[in-house]
Amino acid sequence: MTSDATTPAQLDLQAFALALIQPLCDEPGAVTVAVTQTGNEAACQATVSDSDYARLSNGRGRTVRSLGTVLGAAAAKLGSRCSLDLQADR
Repeated sequence: MTSDATTPAQLDLQAFALALIQPLCDEPGAVTVAVTQTGNEAACQATVSDSDYARLSNGRGRTVRSLGTVLGAAAAKLGSRCSLDLQADR
């Protein structure tokens, strides 16, 4: 069941994800993050510009995986789990 109401934990994860991703982008204003909470699990869907997507998902995707690891650790502090999905703005 997906909740339509925004919880404080969602707002914290959303703000944290933006704070992590925006400094890595050439177009920080184009970054959007949506958090969907389902029970004890959160899914962060970040959208960045095409050029930033190419840079953040370079090679083997180490940057994206690292961002996901940090978000997961933050979510654990809030008592939940979190995954990160990075998409290009098309």
